[in-house]
Amino acid sequence: MPPESSRRVSRSDVLAWLRDTGSVVVPGQPAAAIWSGVFSLASGALLIVLGAGFLLEQTGLTRGAGWAPTARGAVLVLMYALLGGRLVAAAIAWPQRRRATVTLASCLGLLSVGAILVDAVDPAPREVSLTAFLVMLAAQFALATFIVLDGETTLEPTRVVALDTVIICGGASSFAGFAFTTPLSGWFTHLHGHELDQALLFPAIALVMLLAVVSGTVLGRRRWSGHTAALGTGLTLLLAGNLLLMRVDPGTEPIYTPATTLLWGLGFFLATASACGPRSDTATRVRDGTGMVATLLASCAAGAVLTVETIGEAPLLVVPAAVTMAAAMARMALALHDARGAAEAYRLSLIDDLTDLPNRRAVLARIQVADSADESIGLLLADLDEFKIVNDTLGHPAGDQVLRTIARRLREVAPAEVMLGRPGGDEFIVVLPILGEQDALAKAAQLREVIARPLQILGHELALGSSVGVSVRHPGTTVGDELLRQADVAMYQAKSQQTGTLLYHADRDDFTLEHLEIAADLRRGLPDGQIHAWYQPQVNSRTFELAGIEALVRWQHPDTGLRPPGQFLPVARRSGLMPIMTEIILDTVLADIKRLLQAGIHCRMSFNVAPAELLDQALIARLLAAIDRAALAPGTLVLEITEDSLLADPDRATATLHDITSHGLDVAIDDYGAGFSSLAYLRDLPVGELKLDRSFVTTVASNPRSRTIVASTASLAQGLGLRTVAEGVEDAQAATILGDLGIDVLQGFHFARPMPYSDLRPWILSRAGSAGPHTVPRLPPNAPADRQVTPTL
Repeated sequence: MPPESSRRVSRSDVLAWLRDTGSVVVPGQPAAAIWSGVFSLASGALLIVLGAGFLLEQTGLTRGAGWAPTARGAVLVLMYALLGGRLVAAAIAWPQRRRATVTLASCLGLLSVGAILVDAVDPAPREVSLTAFLVMLAAQFALATFIVLDGETTLEPTRVVALDTVIICGGASSFAGFAFTTPLSGWFTHLHGHELDQALLFPAIALVMLLAVVSGTVLGRRRWSGHTAALGTGLTLLLAGNLLLMRVDPGTEPIYTPATTLLWGLGFFLATASACGPRSDTATRVRDGTGMVATLLASCAAGAVLTVETIGEAPLLVVPAAVTMAAAMARMALALHDARGAAEAYRLSLIDDLTDLPNRRAVLARIQVADSADESIGLLLADLDEFKIVNDTLGHPAGDQVLRTIARRLREVAPAEVMLGRPGGDEFIVVLPILGEQDALAKAAQLREVIARPLQILGHELALGSSVGVSVRHPGTTVGDELLRQADVAMYQAKSQQTGTLLYHADRDDFTLEHLEIAADLRRGLPDGQIHAWYQPQVNSRTFELAGIEALVRWQHPDTGLRPPGQFLPVARRSGLMPIMTEIILDTVLADIKRLLQAGIHCRMSFNVAPAELLDQALIARLLAAIDRAALAPGTLVLEITEDSLLADPDRATATLHDITSHGLDVAIDDYGAGFSSLAYLRDLPVGELKLDRSFVTTVASNPRSRTIVASTASLAQGLGLRTVAEGVEDAQAATILGDLGIDVLQGFHFARPMPYSDLRPWILSRAGSAGPHTVPRLPPNAPADRQVTPTL
């Protein structure tokens, strides 16, 4: 490969460099962007020529050469044409800025025509004709229009752009006229006719445009960027060139001096560069204070002229001042109209358009007021029960009528100091001053009563219940929108628990910042191998020999150490991490079963599947495929499910369980007796094991009712051919009683705590030949010391 210095520059390299010079190319429009770059390079070359001419003039090398003014004028006209071509190409390549670029291109076109009319190619000094002056003035108006458009968003109405342009140019004219009536007029004694008009107006217009750009940047209408810097610098150079024009005597000196041509050329080159290329540095707001600042300044200048002059003395000065005042008043009228519209839009932004109640934003504003006043308030968030049934049965118009009726009903009974609101959906908010938590709960009960009154909707009588979450702001606390979040949490808990009303309590809040951090850590820890399977042995209730093992999940956090499942499983379920965690544990369990089998240890291994995962067909298919690949003997794996798994979708759950058993797995009902136990499940489902809830096991020695329930369950299971397991056995007395009552398998801290696989095999070997329930192996040194509910996955 040739060295970099000797590599030939290809055509693609040149095109890429030209695109970069013209700015970033919009996909689908590379040709226009390339032409923009070409025009930029060509005009830059002419700018170098003007700079060289200025330097030569300063050194005296071109003194006395009659061709110098001719060359300067011709180069400047050609440069204007090239810059106009660049702007046209930019308008094609970046259409989102087309109005501004085309306007600046028209300015350059007018300047070129004006230069020709002034006879720029003639070295002899000439007076400025009226036509040339008007063309040049039109170019200044076009430049002012570009400044306005360049600082506006595409949402700015055309009338506002026109008024701002008139204000800038008219204010500049008034400023120039005022200067003419002051002692400054002595500066211009060498000028007369249109040369005087040009010398007064053009610098004033350039100054006002520069002030508009600077004030727009300061007030935030423009974001500071390279485009803004280029435009400001370009206007500064144009102002300098126009100020030099004041000192030129057209009768004896050419207008296009080396200094003026260089300043004008460089100024328009920078202004053109600021207009080309994609850009997002304009403000997103359509209105701000910049227009008002320009309007006030222009009004002051116009007012000064109208105060000093009379129509008889200087009518040409009064006309632009009067036009400026009229445009300023029209602009102020538009601003007031916009202000009224903004105020109405703000009011509507705080109102729910369906019920005319305050919306969520208004409720948050009320909470902020309570924070500022350190006021004790209660927030009641009510959600209609079974509202979806109304929409699905009678249609959404009927649902809207229900919401409007309830809103009207609440307004009729609410005192003046109570704020009602509807944040959205089928929810209503009540914010009211309270005396304490019990007062808030009493008000919540009244709210439910009002909502529960029968409704007549489309000829049907409806009676809707509601679930209300209550949160309270106590004096001395600052809650902000946290109060609304707390009420929302309490409301959903009230709905899920079917309690009707529930007061927020931090201990019941599963949606805390700590839980978000746990979810984030867990999401990172899953692929890093931080999730491990731990095992708790099960023993035969008569021989106390190993009868099975339950696989449990533990999280080895890199910072906080070993974490029990109660600290992260609820978060994992809400965060959607349970499927991948279940697969990780199953893969680990299958590998450990093979290791046990290789060591000659044969026993059942049970693992838990949560209700949501049982109904996840894709997950179950992946689990069964992994089990099939392991080629275990039937009955080796036991799938533990809770009764909740059968309540959500009994038909799907039943079909899934039959599919699972067809792959050689046994099914166990975990926490049996704690939920809505149904004998129909035992009759219809392919269940092979009942695992008694620990609430019966821990009280079996002290509560006769618990013993009766355990005995009857064991008898029922024996009659159905089911195995029974008692978890939570913590002492020898309970182990003996459970065995006497007919329980088949025992599990609990009395025999072994959960342990990693590295401790499981030594424990199993130590159990060989143990004498009875009082022979308890020493606990592994790294086992969790706290007594806890047997964790499940």
